[in-house]
Amino acid sequence: MGAIKGASIGLWVFTAGFYLLGGIIMSISLKDPLIILMYVGFLIVITLGALLLISLFNLIFKIPRPVKMALLICLPLLFVTFMFEPLLVLFVVLIASIMGAVFYVITKSRFRKLSTSKKVVFGVALLIGLIGIGAGIYYYSLRGLIMDPFENAAKLNENKIPYLMVDNPAENGSYKVKTMTYGSGKDKHRAEFGAKVTFKTDSVNGTAFLDHWSGVAGWFRTKFWGFDAKALPINARVWYPEGDGPFPLVLVVHGNHPMTDFSDPGYDYLGEMLASRGMIMASVDENFINGYWADLFGGLEKENDARGWLLMEHLKVWHQWNTKPGHAFYGKIDTNRIALIGHSRGGEAVAHAALFNTLDFYPEDASVKLNYHYKIRSIVAIAPVDG
Repeated sequence: MGAIKGASIGLWVFTAGFYLLGGIIMSISLKDPLIILMYVGFLIVITLGALLLISLFNLIFKIPRPVKMALLICLPLLFVTFMFEPLLVLFVVLIASIMGAVFYVITKSRFRKLSTSKKVVFGVALLIGLIGIGAGIYYYSLRGLIMDPFENAAKLNENKIPYLMVDNPAENGSYKVKTMTYGSGKDKHRAEFGAKVTFKTDSVNGTAFLDHWSGVAGWFRTKFWGFDAKALPINARVWYPEGDGPFPLVLVVHGNHPMTDFSDPGYDYLGEMLASRGMIMASVDENFINGYWADLFGGLEKENDARGWLLMEHLKVWHQWNTKPGHAFYGKIDTNRIALIGHSRGGEAVAHAALFNTLDFYPEDASVKLNYHYKIRSIVAIAPVDG
């Protein structure tokens, strides 16, 4: 018995050691020391869960054998039948069990031998079972909404689409492309927005547009980035054509994903192409309001207003540079031709930004002034969501 106990402890210790080593490696690779805390927490949860499961197994062994046999056979079949809808499975298990018990009592002629109180219970059970069967019949008699078949609009118009005799818009243009970055100059993880930033920008207070940058998740988020919702940075990577301009301005914003996996560099191919065709493109950094493992403890909610508002704050910076004598972009921006492009959660953000551009005040807090009214000509939402 002692050897079995020792083997069990050895297995747990070695497994925990390898697991925590993997957490340390990931923490180093993602440059996020707090990840190791998540690994430790998960180890504790799994260990406590195992103890709970052992108690549950002991309880299951006390269930009568016929009931265990019926559950082991029926539960998998019911879950497949009802497309893994647990409420429907539970409903069928209860009604079927009640009616089975009622049928057994009646067929075995044991009803007369029951006491008055048990007869009352029997009657209530029978009533519940009949109501359940009636409800099930009604549920499956519903046909739902009758929908017209979908039409393939592209197929209907395939012979009516004219062929345009123009150059391929996906090809690079003739402008020489230059790059730069702008940001807070204080970024803890990316030098391009930190010590090596080209132009420094002021941070902005986004507390009115963000919910729940607080608690344990908020503390972890602040610890990782070095700032909270009161000091959101205005960071972006920029590709621009060499020349006097003025050039159209395009802002691109990414979607939601782990905030430690920075995605703003991913639009470099688009920046190169657009800049070569005579446009200024900025890939906006909003990683700091993306998802994070610490959000398991209750993280940001309804943050998409902040995504759209931050785009407008970026446009404000570009308009300031365009009218600031001596700045590298003085007079080089065509502020009458602005486009906003967003992918996924960013696709929703550009729609929010377009709305905010028409308003003088933030609809959810009229003390917050917007009053942008910029000349946004195009809104492009790529695989947008509606969160």
